[in-house]
Amino acid sequence: MKELKELKKQFVDQAVRHGKGTLDGDSKIANQAHGELMNTLKNLHVIDKNFESLTPMLEHENISVRTWAATYLLPYKTGDALVTLKEAAKEKGLVAFSAGITAREWEKGSLKPLSTLG
Repeated sequence: MKELKELKKQFVDQAVRHGKGTLDGDSKIANQAHGELMNTLKNLHVIDKNFESLTPMLEHENISVRTWAATYLLPYKTGDALVTLKEAAKEKGLVAFSAGITAREWEKGSLKPLSTLG
């Protein structure tokens, strides 16, 4: 099992790459980063059930890191996660748009905690 510190670094690196690929319209990079990110989050969940280690990332300088962290923290730190998503939604671009949709759908009860999904 990978150490928490290494998994957190991978999370940041992969979230940044996913965001850049998304904003650049490079689906190959975005999809690759997404797959890696899902694997990292799965490994992180094994040692950090409530994703507590993602909490500091709600204030990360990169919008993609913030929104990924907030999305996974919704079931555990709902208030902070929603604030982060709504603030990110005020920015421009597809990541910001996605943050707004995620916040809205969570509030409507349309989303399940991602940690419960396969």
